[in-house]
This record gives sequence, C-alpha cells and structure tokens, in this order.
Amino acid sequence: FLFFHAFDCPHCEDSSAERPEGEERTRRRRSRSWEVKKDRDGRRRFAKEVKRLSICNPGVPLFVFQDQYVMGWLGAETERSVRRMIARSRKP
Repeated sequence: FLFFHAFDCPHCEDSSAERPEGEERTRRRRSRSWEVKKDRDGRRRFAKEVKRLSICNPGVPLFVFQDQYVMGWLGAETERSVRRMIARSRKP
C-alpha cells in the first residue's frame, strides 16, 4: 500500500489519518507514505507509479495498492473506495 501526499495539501492531511496502515500491517502487508514536493525520492516514486498505472492528470492524495489506485479526497467516500480497492485484491 502506497500513500502519496504533499506537505501543504489540506486534503492529504485529512486523508493521512484514514489510510489503513495499521490494518494492513497486521495482515503482513507493507504500507509506505511518500511526500512528493520536498522529497526527491518521493517525487521519483510518485512519477514511477503514475507512469506504471497510466494515470492522466495525477494529483495527491494518491492511494496505490498493487495495480489499482484512488486519487483525491472526498472524506468517507474516498475511504470506502480505498477499502474496496484493498478488499478486491484479496479475492482469489
């Protein structure tokens, strides 16, 4: 699970409290957070994922899980989308 954010993005700040980091770690999955404005490595990783997933008009917050992503923040609606994205990947 990857979470991309910007230090000055209020939506990113709101969404960071909702990302399922603790939940995923308990299922032996790794979670990583990347800041994309101040951190050069974060920008590189963001660009790599944007290209890999063929995202047009990329932005933050961006949640990536395997070959799926959810971009933006609309509160509970986005939280549900992120949880569905993770749940779909667990299906056999």
